[in-house]
Amino acid sequence: MRIGIDVCDLATGIVGVGSVIKELVTYLDRHDQVHTYFLYQNDTERYCVSPNFHTRVAHLGLYEYCKEQIYFSARAFLDKLDIFHAPIHMPPFIVPRQTKIIFTVHDLHSELDTHGYYPPGMNRYFVPRRRKAIQMAN
Repeated sequence: MRIGIDVCDLATGIVGVGSVIKELVTYLDRHDQVHTYFLYQNDTERYCVSPNFHTRVAHLGLYEYCKEQIYFSARAFLDKLDIFHAPIHMPPFIVPRQTKIIFTVHDLHSELDTHGYYPPGMNRYFVPRRRKAIQMAN
């Protein structure tokens, strides 16, 4: 199986969600030699040493949501992913038919009360897309 994981938040420091992502990839690196993994990250650090892990440097900046959508959609096709895991950001909405989405929602508070959660003026953009991502996750 070919699995892509957005690990871009590891470049910002290993706190909060970053520590969850770090523990996930560390565990997979130690215990899964069967599947092929693609780690999409913003830095060139090698987080995993197993030969079945491949690094893709994304060069995504903070609040570059349209660029994220294009990049992750393209990578899903180019890397022929069976699974794409979005542990914090929204998953790509356009993926190959065979690609399944895993979307981790860490805090449902953002779904219930969005005031102050997103940058000013961004609620109109994020709230419907996050809800759509939750519905799309399979």
